[in-house]
Amino acid sequence: MPPPSRHARRVLRKAAGLRARSKRRRKDEVHEVTIDFTDPAVARRWKRRSLAAISVGAAGGITWYALAPGVASFQIGYPLALPAIITAIVWIGKRLPRWLDWVIAVVVGTGGSVAYVLFDGSQWWLWAQVALLPFVLLVLISGVKPPKPGQPPQEPWYGGMQDGPWGPP
Repeated sequence: MPPPSRHARRVLRKAAGLRARSKRRRKDEVHEVTIDFTDPAVARRWKRRSLAAISVGAAGGITWYALAPGVASFQIGYPLALPAIITAIVWIGKRLPRWLDWVIAVVVGTGGSVAYVLFDGSQWWLWAQVALLPFVLLVLISGVKPPKPGQPPQEPWYGGMQDGPWGPP
């Protein structure tokens, strides 16, 4: 049996509701994609993909820094590992009471700093910074207070002068 002609294929596609060719976009035409994160399946899929990408990046950055500590491995490895470290800290922080978060942050920060002083080396410099990260994050989170009910939200303070001749008018 010979293959169907071009006309016959077009008729079959039309009957099936398919287009013969994809419509080409012009160069100035923008194709907008919307991802619906309210859909639980989409949210789970993106969470899994994000965690996989974060884990792969962290494993690569930490491995490179552990095998060859230096300026380049630190400059690239630390930003690769930072999302995984912050994700782990937030994940643990949501499951523990706040007082235990503070105790763990102080112990880990103190231990990392003491280890840097006792076991001096190029790798401990990075791990001391990572050890202080939970404490720094807790300090930042504690400074953010939600407004009290019935009170208008407070304007953010950007660190400039508030009063005096150099302040805003």
